[in-house]
Amino acid sequence: MTQLHTDVKAIAGNQPALVFSLKALRGFLLNNFKDSVERLQNTSVPVEGYSNIEAKFSGLSTNPQSFNLALSDAGGQIKAEITPGFQATIAIHVANAPQKEFSTIGIDVSDLAVRLSVAAPNLILGGPDFDVTGSIVPSATRAAALNDPGITEEDVERIEGAMAYVMPRRVVASALSTIRSIDLAKHFTAFELRGTWALHVDAGGLVIIPADGIVIREDTGCPLKDSVPDISTQSGTRTDISETQYSWPVVTGGIPPVVVRIASDRKDGFASLYAPRSVWDTKFSKTMPAIVYRENDNGFIGYELTFTASLRYVRLRIDPARFGIVIDLDFLANGSVFLTVDVPCVGRSDLAYARFSCAPSSLSILLSFVLSPTGKLVLESQVDRLSIGGVDATVSGFSRWLALAGGKAAVIGFIIDYVLKRVIEHNVPIKMRHAIKQEVNSKNFQLLDLEQLAAFTSYQMFNEVTFSGNVDSVLVGLMSDG
Repeated sequence: MTQLHTDVKAIAGNQPALVFSLKALRGFLLNNFKDSVERLQNTSVPVEGYSNIEAKFSGLSTNPQSFNLALSDAGGQIKAEITPGFQATIAIHVANAPQKEFSTIGIDVSDLAVRLSVAAPNLILGGPDFDVTGSIVPSATRAAALNDPGITEEDVERIEGAMAYVMPRRVVASALSTIRSIDLAKHFTAFELRGTWALHVDAGGLVIIPADGIVIREDTGCPLKDSVPDISTQSGTRTDISETQYSWPVVTGGIPPVVVRIASDRKDGFASLYAPRSVWDTKFSKTMPAIVYRENDNGFIGYELTFTASLRYVRLRIDPARFGIVIDLDFLANGSVFLTVDVPCVGRSDLAYARFSCAPSSLSILLSFVLSPTGKLVLESQVDRLSIGGVDATVSGFSRWLALAGGKAAVIGFIIDYVLKRVIEHNVPIKMRHAIKQEVNSKNFQLLDLEQLAAFTSYQMFNEVTFSGNVDSVLVGLMSDG
């Protein structure tokens, strides 16, 4: 178990948590800041009270990706401090003629810090604290711009003075308000984070604990949705145990050996999820739908057959040695067939009954944390172990009408050779295979989508999964490592 896992476990205990390194938090903040800067870039807006003069945001002296971030916690008040200082420039120009500039206003910002709070699913950036100074630099086109009709130098100087010396704090606060919140649900796509959130600073990063826990959504989409190869199941030669009891073995094949998806268990992720075993139990212990097969025939000897195949959750184990989670399931399969006969002057009457069931069977699924081709963290499922027992059938005849249908031997022969043989030797293996493949594939889903933050990583890409686990919890994430 890594030191970060130990630290987060000490804070969160049996509650799930989101864990961000300083680089990740910086990425979240600066990605939004960068988007806001790009939206404002070269966009002109009218100056209130002066219809023929406009202001245009020209840019920053520092690339947003070059900013650094530090966290501090003073009595529960968490602040993110951004360095170095930077200068924002605003051009004042003739309305609808940005090439005719009067001047550029330089607004120097330093000691920028924002308070962090939460309102699920958003990380909230509170009112910023900063120092600011302004300056005016006349443009080369100033004289030509002042010649436009209806523009006086006094008006231009009044606007410049207000923006450089009276309003710079208001201008910066207004610009920063465009990144007031960060929607974490865009990145932690598999989760519904419930209740109020608590923030903690730990190990140089940020830990977010939802008070009412994290619920894994039913369907989050997955680039590996149908990754499980088809398996084969078939019944063997029937064994006649007695004149009313029969058995067919069921064998499996086509199951590839498990591939262990290696993850780093010595390094911390750029962003990670801390999840106690209860989170995974809640997700995977839900009742699983059964596959139902029905067949009927209304001939002289008619029948109605029903067969079900389903899986039942047994337990979940965290498997640190294989960097994953193992789910153990029982496989349940059973069915019945009723025979009827068309009796003259009486109508359709019961003739015989058979029931069949699969001996105790089990399935284990290994869930591995895998980096998808597009740099997302997904769960990939594999068949870890599959054991299917044989199918046993017991036949009972109702003697009143057996002679009408050719006698007991003929009726049992009809059930065994015409109904059960076809169903058990053909349909039952197919339905079992479908149920198993469907259930294994359903365990594939996407956990993290940090694609938009790759530009803020060390190597501009995510190329490794991080995993730390013990019997109680896992800490899993993505990292950028050369």
